[in-house]
Amino acid sequence: MRKFSILAFIFFILLTILIFHKLFFFGLIPFPGDYLRAWYEPWKTDTFRGVIDIAHKPVADDVFRHLYPLRVLAVDLLKKSQLPLWNPYNGAGTPLLAIMHPGYLNPFGVIFLFFPPQLAWSVFVAMQPLLLGFCTYLYCRKMNLRHEAALFTGAVLVFSGFVITRLLYGEFIYLLTTLPVLLLLIEDVFANKKSILWISVPLVIFFLFLSGQPHMILYVLLFAGCYGVYRYIQIKPIKYLRRIIAFCLLVLLGMGMAGIQLVPSFELFAYSTITRASSEFIFQRFLLPIVHLVTIAIPNYFGNQATYNWWGAGDYIETIASVGLTPLFFAYIALIQKRPQKDPRWFFWGSAIVTVLLTINWFGTRWLYSLPIPVLSADVPSRIFVLTTFSLAILAGYGFNAWLQQVKSFRISKVLWFLVLVGIVTAVTAALAYFHPACPVAEIPNCWTISLRNTLFEAGAFTAFIISLYFLGRRWYIAIALVIILGLYNSNKFLPFSSSNNVLPDNSLISALKEYTRDARVFGMGSANLKTNFASHFRIYDPNYYDPLHIKRYAEFIAYANSGEYPPKLLRSDVELVSDTANNRILDLLSVRYLIYKKTEVPIINAENIIWEDEHWYIVRRESALPRAYLARIWRSKNQAIRGAAS
Repeated sequence: MRKFSILAFIFFILLTILIFHKLFFFGLIPFPGDYLRAWYEPWKTDTFRGVIDIAHKPVADDVFRHLYPLRVLAVDLLKKSQLPLWNPYNGAGTPLLAIMHPGYLNPFGVIFLFFPPQLAWSVFVAMQPLLLGFCTYLYCRKMNLRHEAALFTGAVLVFSGFVITRLLYGEFIYLLTTLPVLLLLIEDVFANKKSILWISVPLVIFFLFLSGQPHMILYVLLFAGCYGVYRYIQIKPIKYLRRIIAFCLLVLLGMGMAGIQLVPSFELFAYSTITRASSEFIFQRFLLPIVHLVTIAIPNYFGNQATYNWWGAGDYIETIASVGLTPLFFAYIALIQKRPQKDPRWFFWGSAIVTVLLTINWFGTRWLYSLPIPVLSADVPSRIFVLTTFSLAILAGYGFNAWLQQVKSFRISKVLWFLVLVGIVTAVTAALAYFHPACPVAEIPNCWTISLRNTLFEAGAFTAFIISLYFLGRRWYIAIALVIILGLYNSNKFLPFSSSNNVLPDNSLISALKEYTRDARVFGMGSANLKTNFASHFRIYDPNYYDPLHIKRYAEFIAYANSGEYPPKLLRSDVELVSDTANNRILDLLSVRYLIYKKTEVPIINAENIIWEDEHWYIVRRESALPRAYLARIWRSKNQAIRGAAS
């Protein structure tokens, strides 16, 4: 067992190197920096020559707008022996630790304390597939799957669409890693009376709550809890009742240990704008049509955002659930093969079906998500595909295990229905490409050609695998190699890498802002407006802010300043003053002492208050801005305060 575990760890190290080969062999950073320089000011103006000429993948802008700047800020505070409680740079000051989802206290984030930010970020991101794959392997071995089947399962999960598209965020995959670990510990409670491995539960729960998105944490806990109940009913381990009670108490202990993160997050949640009403647009956009489910089998059926040809529903990253035809083939085998009495396969099949139903736009989901359920009623419903993906990967492992054990008795007739279904999908797609009905996205007129190309690619690879069974026999490594090859193709298509020079670099305007503005707030007019939260990275002060968890009172003030309506309509994530409506009174109240202009938009008329300029930009000083702290009159109500202050 130990020998196989070492070999498995080496296997997943190699997979990690393959996924991040541009990092290990070319020194590129897993960061969408080319996208930053191509589309975001002030870098866009430095490089734009009438056409975007920087090769880039337009994905994961949250990394440079939000996650990377705030993580570096949090680490800098930790280096000063301070808890990262407050961000003074964006949004007139806003909570930092309490927003929770970037996972500032993730134990693996300790590498940021010892290495430069770019190197630390690269290592932090690259460790995720290694940990996820190996932990999944350990769970599969605990469930008595063969070594080869456990490797196959880990590879399927690592190369799934959900995992690959979220590697750069650093807030999804670490907490997903705790799911197979929790399932392993649950099995340990039921199966091994002498083992004390399950005593590590508090540390796993502690790590879970420090590692990312709150709703994802809830998904993991609910899934693990349902799994534990299912296995308890299935196994009926009466003699282990005390151990089960102790296990539950250890879970509570882990939650208590995570109080350093949970207490400030709960407090901010109470003062935030996140409600069912403010999240209504999410469910209108991300509850999916049933046809979207074809992407589980055919990755990129509706194109790929990284190649500018995505034409599916919602957002590519938020709706991806692909695992591929070959893993689904083995998941189907897991369904039709005989199973032991105490096998958890039915649980995983049930989980896959239920989670898929929770993403489809039908009256059941519309009713469910209309309920004021904390966390779940205020976030993207399609992210529950994480559990669909995990369940299908485990089922693929069970099917692969059965296929290896029944080499001589296995017949192609058993999977005929699966092959027929693949043929139908291919034929229908070919017909659509031939007759070419109107595409829903006008900018992508060849949408059905894209679907046919990607369908033929996936179906062709699967057909080659089936043919190889006839000529080469059932070689276990062929299936694993196919998953890796297709996974590398898809990951290379999506994952952006950039030169270190493109990771939020300084330029002349930013250098001038840091030199001249110091502790005063700045605001860019028109396209000179710096996107949130760049200010946090460069340590300048900007009244705008970007995060779903923010203080409601400030968001109301900004929204009223933009629209003049009360009660103001609040955006879910962006607290951004619209430059076209920003009057002097608002700017004064926000202590905005410096304004940024772009010369091509606002030519210089009066140079009296200009403190800096170059070829493209200039900075103007405002003398009327109020100091950062000042006395104001007493307002008797929130309505009166907002109306009086902003008008």
